[in-house]
Amino acid sequence: EYKGITKLIEVKVRAASFSEFAYFSDEEAPTGEEIWWTKKDSVWGPFHTNDVLRVSKHPYFNGPSTSHGGSLIYQSDAAADEPVIVGDYNPGLTISLPIDGVSGLSTKASGAGGYVFSGHPEVFLEFAGDSLKYKFNAADAYTTVLGSDLSTSGIIYVENGNLRLQGTVKGKWSVGTNKSVYLDDDIVYNDVPDFTDKNDPSNDLLGILSKEN
Repeated sequence: EYKGITKLIEVKVRAASFSEFAYFSDEEAPTGEEIWWTKKDSVWGPFHTNDVLRVSKHPYFNGPSTSHGGSLIYQSDAAADEPVIVGDYNPGLTISLPIDGVSGLSTKASGAGGYVFSGHPEVFLEFAGDSLKYKFNAADAYTTVLGSDLSTSGIIYVENGNLRLQGTVKGKWSVGTNKSVYLDDDIVYNDVPDFTDKNDPSNDLLGILSKEN
């Protein structure tokens, strides 16, 4: 209080979310095959790996932050391979992963509004705006449903089967499996969020969890 005037300042603090990252990995060679980021690759949004970052021919990372836990490895040398990094660069940073993410997703998918695929070695899931397409074999035709009819909560889980993804995401979705996830084609947002604008109106957000990769 100063001269009879009182001001109240409220500060809201929240924990950081993994959904804030455009890309996050714990390992860059989870199945023994190394991931190399090349001139064809660009990441728009926060990037982090707890592993080494392997680069070739100047891949592009557009922040606001880029970080990795291990060393920066060039395929040839810095002159030929050094990445273009816009925003903060934090090498040597390790971020601990939650240990119960997949089991937590399974529990929520099994609850009201979620959906669980079970009994299939693979599930092919394509986001198509307001709709979702799914099938269980590559040669099959897709079954198309309204996304909210399949899962009102936006949570989908594949039990004991691989999940293969592609398409255009509209709305908020969390998908995962206790096996592996593969990206068969591009995954894009219907309304691409502007990560530089805290008031961006886009509601599109996709979280992907897998246990084995």
